[in-house]
Order: sequence, then C-alpha cells, then structure tokens
Amino acid sequence: MIGFLLFFVAILLVTIAWCFLLLDKSTRSLRLWRRILSWAALLALTVSLVDLLLGLILVQGNNANYLDVLRRVAPIGFLSTGIALLTCWFGTRKIVLSSSASSLITSFLWLMTLVGA
Repeated sequence: MIGFLLFFVAILLVTIAWCFLLLDKSTRSLRLWRRILSWAALLALTVSLVDLLLGLILVQGNNANYLDVLRRVAPIGFLSTGIALLTCWFGTRKIVLSSSASSLITSFLWLMTLVGA
C-alpha cells in the first residue's frame, strides 16, 4: 500500500517538474547545457517510473516469476534513476526540488523492489 502511494507521489512530482520545465519562463533564462541536463534528468526519471510500472504489470498480469521480471527490468530502472539523480541539480529551483524529491522516492521504490525479491 505504501509503495503505491509513493509511486503516485513520484509520478505527481515528475509531472510538476515537466510542467515547470515546459511552461516556466525562468527556465528559458538557463544556459543551454543546463536545460539539456534538466531534460535528460526528467526523461530518465520518466523512463524509470514507466519501467517500474511495466515490471509491476508483468508480475501481476502474467503471473510471471518475480526474479525473471526483476532481472529484465531492474537494470534499466536503476540506471535511469541514477542518471536522473545525478543530472537533476542543473535546473531551476522549482525543477530541482520536484525532480530531486521524485528521484529519491523512485530510488527508494527500486530499493523496496529489490529487497522484496
């Protein structure tokens, strides 16, 4: 139950960060390399959350072996979460707050998934 709540909060924070990146006027004043890293962070975080959701669907929908699904899904999820955690610090303050919090929550969710295996 707590995992689903954290997953929902992480998706909400990523959505807020995407809105800040796309709609906030202060983002346009960032240098190009910082904007590119902000895009990379949010894209990697989105990939990680979709990967986590895909793993959950595969385990529950097909009655697949949990370890087989985790072996296929986890490396991409851990890698993209790590990339997001390292590159989320280059945006505006609003983007940094929402994306870093979502990255930490997503890292915790992946850790919960790994420990649950």
